[in-house]
Amino acid sequence: MTAMQPPLEKISQFPRAYVADRFISQSEIVDILARYSPGQTTRGGDIEWDSGIAGTSGELPVTSDPLLGKLAARIEAALGFSATLPGATFRFRQYAHGDFHAAHVDCYEIAGQHLVATALVYLTDALDGGETVFPDAPGGPLAIAARRGRLALWFNYTQDGA
Repeated sequence: MTAMQPPLEKISQFPRAYVADRFISQSEIVDILARYSPGQTTRGGDIEWDSGIAGTSGELPVTSDPLLGKLAARIEAALGFSATLPGATFRFRQYAHGDFHAAHVDCYEIAGQHLVATALVYLTDALDGGETVFPDAPGGPLAIAARRGRLALWFNYTQDGA
């Protein structure tokens, strides 16, 4: 592991969830936000943005941006396997005060492939709210705080495939 890729810290067995602080550098965060924040006209100008109660979101082109490609490779190295979806993208989501993502399970199929794990990289801190919450975790809800540069990673299936 390099200084850019801190080890994953297991924070829960059910769900199998991990975090790594300082997973992405401050300069990488600044670069991504400058390129892709909604309303930017640099590289993010051709992104189709959608807005609603779950914030503003768009799909970022992993394969055509070297910075995003390197970040994807670091996530795959931390995860221990590669993404197999054609046309890989990162979903960029920006929340305003009062926005939220409704409770859901990241357990679905895309192009015949199952979403086995979810990786979330926080590009900003949240001073109030912003946690990723697993309300049904044994022992009470598990909340992962939004911290700038943090990778949160969780598996969407149990080890036996359920």
